[in-house]
Amino acid sequence: MDNNFSRKEVTRAIRNINACMSDALNNTGRTMFHTNIKRFIELIESDRVLNYLLKPFFSLDVNGIEKSDDGWTELDIPSNIDYQIAYVLKKYKKISESVYKDEIHDFLYFVFKSQYSDQNSLTWNKEIVEPCFREIRFRLDDLLEDIPKDDMEVSLSHMSIINVGNVNNSGNLAIGNDIVQNNNSSDFFEDIIKLVNENVKVDEREEILEIVDELKKNQNKPKFKDIVTKFASKTIKYMPTFIDIWTKLNEMQ
Repeated sequence: MDNNFSRKEVTRAIRNINACMSDALNNTGRTMFHTNIKRFIELIESDRVLNYLLKPFFSLDVNGIEKSDDGWTELDIPSNIDYQIAYVLKKYKKISESVYKDEIHDFLYFVFKSQYSDQNSLTWNKEIVEPCFREIRFRLDDLLEDIPKDDMEVSLSHMSIINVGNVNNSGNLAIGNDIVQNNNSSDFFEDIIKLVNENVKVDEREEILEIVDELKKNQNKPKFKDIVTKFASKTIKYMPTFIDIWTKLNEMQ
């Protein structure tokens, strides 16, 4: 990827996603709802500006928001708007991959329980999606306003609409520079431990922390390579969070 985006690229990307969000909110019938969700996700994946800006949301852990309740689905929406956005984006990503066009309507029935699909869609959009799309619009508008008016190219330093935990808009770890500097020190393993504690589900955490301890004890030993492989396999589901760590560990072999 180039180090900069053109101002025209950014402006058009914002225009296009605003149109897609509007369609996804306003056309919720059985003919077009699934299609508009699919088009929304395809735009994010294909447009390099939107991909750069929104991809980090997909790495946030939103497991546990949907809870089973006697055959129905209860939503436990977090108060943090970044996690709300992440939930909607990841939900729409999953729905867009389904070949079943009524997937969204079936899901909403089990959440809101109305026999009228239009009512379920209206409630979903009003309570869940609209606040997220509004926040995305606000952040994109702010981004555009902050770009110096005379700049025809937009530096990546301006291209940021998220900074949650250890994830930033580069799609890398916010502590990445420290890791590069400390990849042969105990600080590096402390960084890994911090990432595990902040991002890995509780029931998986202990096993992964034990592997980190093995890595620390076996630096510069023949078995280090095998332990790196084991660590990667155990953290593969958290790939966006740990991908830079895997790279640094491989460099240490």
